[in-house]
Amino acid sequence: MNDDQTDEQEVLLSIYEDDTNFKKVNDTVYCYKFVCEDNELQSFMIQVMWPKDYPESASAVIDLNSFFNSHIKPHEKLRILGKIRSQYSDWSGMAMTFNIINYVVDNFDELKKNDKE
Repeated sequence: MNDDQTDEQEVLLSIYEDDTNFKKVNDTVYCYKFVCEDNELQSFMIQVMWPKDYPESASAVIDLNSFFNSHIKPHEKLRILGKIRSQYSDWSGMAMTFNIINYVVDNFDELKKNDKE
């Protein structure tokens, strides 16, 4: 881990220490579960991974490929990821894990929509 990653990890752990939806998988991988109380099939979990040169010259890698998301169709995953990644230019060169989580929280109603809505 580089110094920027260490700093970001400390901040994330202090912000989310009591949040059961947040999980540190290892020093460079974090998960956050977004829960829809009304319909569990609209809940999903994102995994955020930090490449070696993150955040200075590489963006975080996000995916929705966890077993928790097996109910989401592949094209819906791509839609959700596309919306999140569209924000990357605003966060270039800086710690973005909190921003990713915060973006999803703020836009959850739009992101959780599926083909049937």
